[in-house]
Amino acid sequence: MSLEQTAPPESRARDFFSPLEWGVFVLLIAGGLLLRWFALDMRPFHHDESLHGMYGKYFFDFPDQNYYRYQALLHGPFLYNLYRIVYNTLGQGDWASRVPINFVGSCLIFVPFLFRHYFSRFAVLALTAAVALSPTLIYWSRFLREDTLIIACMVAMLYGATLAAPGRKALIFFVALTLQFCIKENAYVTVAILFGYLVFEYCFAAQALGDKNPLFAQMARHIKTHSFAVLNAVCLGVFIYCYLYSAGFRYMQGILDGLYRESLGYWMHQHNIDRITGPWLFHFYMLSWYELAFIVAFGLYLWTFYRSAARWVQVCGVVIFVMALVVSLYLSDKTIADYKYLGLLKLKDAYDVCGFLILVPQAVLTTVVHLLERNRRLAFFGYLFLANFCTYSYLGEKVPWLTTYPFIAGLIYLALYFDDYFRRFPVSDWQHFSVARLIRSTGIIVLVLGVLFTADEGSPENLFWVASGVFLIVLGMSFRAAGMLGTVNLKWFLLALFCIYTTRAAILTNYVYAGEAREYISQVHTTQEIHGIANTIKEEIATETKGYKPQLLVMGESTWPMTWYMRDIPQYKFQAPAEEYAKFDYIIRDWKDNEPPAPEQFRAQRINLRGWWVPDLRLMTLKRFLGYSLNHTPWSPVGYSYAWFLVNPKANANPEAQKPQ
Repeated sequence: MSLEQTAPPESRARDFFSPLEWGVFVLLIAGGLLLRWFALDMRPFHHDESLHGMYGKYFFDFPDQNYYRYQALLHGPFLYNLYRIVYNTLGQGDWASRVPINFVGSCLIFVPFLFRHYFSRFAVLALTAAVALSPTLIYWSRFLREDTLIIACMVAMLYGATLAAPGRKALIFFVALTLQFCIKENAYVTVAILFGYLVFEYCFAAQALGDKNPLFAQMARHIKTHSFAVLNAVCLGVFIYCYLYSAGFRYMQGILDGLYRESLGYWMHQHNIDRITGPWLFHFYMLSWYELAFIVAFGLYLWTFYRSAARWVQVCGVVIFVMALVVSLYLSDKTIADYKYLGLLKLKDAYDVCGFLILVPQAVLTTVVHLLERNRRLAFFGYLFLANFCTYSYLGEKVPWLTTYPFIAGLIYLALYFDDYFRRFPVSDWQHFSVARLIRSTGIIVLVLGVLFTADEGSPENLFWVASGVFLIVLGMSFRAAGMLGTVNLKWFLLALFCIYTTRAAILTNYVYAGEAREYISQVHTTQEIHGIANTIKEEIATETKGYKPQLLVMGESTWPMTWYMRDIPQYKFQAPAEEYAKFDYIIRDWKDNEPPAPEQFRAQRINLRGWWVPDLRLMTLKRFLGYSLNHTPWSPVGYSYAWFLVNPKANANPEAQKPQ
């Protein structure tokens, strides 16, 4: 990809920042690393984490028998091969199993600096802050899932296409692309999005611009010039793919299973049935509630995009927003399921319809406008951001980790966009912005929010916000008239404000409420209750505090994550005939209404197994929406799945008689 650089790449890295900027950069790096590595094993293991961790352990323990055989639910083989190295190096504990993902997530903090020559110095600092302190990226760095690895491979592809030496571009690009296919099936989504841009840009450049140098042409020239290197890269990629999917050529059917035979059919089925359902705007809500500053920046982008655009673009924008508002208001009191075509688009309510009618046309307009400006850099990343946003909103599986893809692409695009915008339309008083004006501007925002809160909820108590806004406006105007309070560097002030707010949000998400049911990002998470029970039983078995090693039987949904917690513990069983239940000290089994919990001698306690929060969007108001962004306070009840925790008092009272033989 041809991207114009803003600074010569041969300049020394240490000269890029001023001493003050270096100090800020180091603080951001240190904060990001601390938030990622502190108490890495504190959060209970999620259902998915336990699956990935155990299947990696099966492969590690018995590589000749339990080598990975492709299962779409478990994704590609790379992770399980990786964990053979991890377990052999760091052991098999909760902390060790999260280390490799966290290590990769930590490396991503340095990516803005790696690509520093495409951004201004301040944009590099802002991007570094956004990545280092992001509640979302920190959460998934501390989670045993594949998506952080996928993002790292995407970065490697971008590096291969831009910064790598010409002879190494194809090697880095194709190996990174191959590894994505070996990690997770959404590599097909990535390829489809990239191919869509290549085709669109080629057609648009040829027909509308008369451009003879689209990316397709650049790629063709590179392949022709470096044909041997490209051929070697493709061959190496094919070998890596075949080797991993066939488990070292021992399971040859895995090659086609992973390529299409099992993978595509399984995930198309999941998409069609909406196994994990959610609104089309699922990822918008995720970003609003965990990356509010990003959504604010996106709103500012929309405003400046149309404000500085040609008249025909502004007319298109007015038509898009008016149409979205009118249609969504018309559908606000209707059942969306009654409209077949809206269902095919995965739209669930009027909010979805409004978002769809704004974002899809915006993706096209953004790409077209930047191509007309001959700014391929903005055209590509604008397309990548909005295409990821719309594609993952459409896909039937609504899971929070997929939000990282539009988020990462959006960070890059918004940084490039605002760099370009403020070069064209500089703000004269960035460095000496009036504090009094800042107070007045804050008052205007509070006043508008107060009016919207009052209109939305119809509650007089929201007039407090209106009054507060008026007070701040008057105060700011008074200070300005009196020439008081002086000035502030607005860019540094906003960066500091962003860091404070985002750090607080990261702490709430990853520490204060980590894995709790109230967290939308945790989806369906293992509760602290069963986490504590598992660790207590493990401690009893390890220390024999009862004078013997208690026996544990776990059945049903509780098997995951308990199989992970009880790894390498022979006293743990996940199946046994009913006549042997009395031999066990503890039993954890599914909870069902109107079903007796256990044989008579057991004491039964219902426990929370997994927790979640599914917001009732019908009750959502703007105040509640923003309240969740600020304090993660749900406005509708949280939910749980339950299990029976059964204690055998006879076994505890007479342990020798109750020991399984």
